[in-house]
Amino acid sequence: MGYKSTDETTTATAVTGSGYLKRIIVNYIYHASPTAITIYDNTAASGTVLFTGTFSGGTVILNTKHDQIDLDVAFQNGLHVVWSNANSVARVTFIYS
Repeated sequence: MGYKSTDETTTATAVTGSGYLKRIIVNYIYHASPTAITIYDNTAASGTVLFTGTFSGGTVILNTKHDQIDLDVAFQNGLHVVWSNANSVARVTFIYS
């Protein structure tokens, strides 16, 4: 099992290659509005959607949010993350094997 933490503003490829996405932990979000996240099985913002969800906004302090989503979904190409608010800053940890 491995993990990858990302600090992102709008879009990024967190993992390349294949595996199983076990869990997503949203460590924090820094934005006043609710922020949606979409995770694609790809290295770009297209293809199969593995997860989509919306998280509450608000100015939060580092490592105080900790929303956790347990999944067990296979991915073939990678994990590409897109946030809906261009000015949001988020740290997400992906647990995968």
